[in-house]
Amino acid sequence: MAKYKPWLTACCVLLIVICAVALVSLCIATLLGAGCSGGRFRHAAVSADSQLCSEIGK
Repeated sequence: MAKYKPWLTACCVLLIVICAVALVSLCIATLLGAGCSGGRFRHAAVSADSQLCSEIGK
């Protein structure tokens, strides 16, 4: 059992590093993809095609 301990430690460290890199990549991709895209607006827009909507939008 003792002769496998360095391999076990190295595998655990490698697994932790891979998970950390994946988590950081996911966070960066989420933040970069959070911008306005696909015709969506970050804040709600009010239509100005009628007088009531024009008043609400002011």
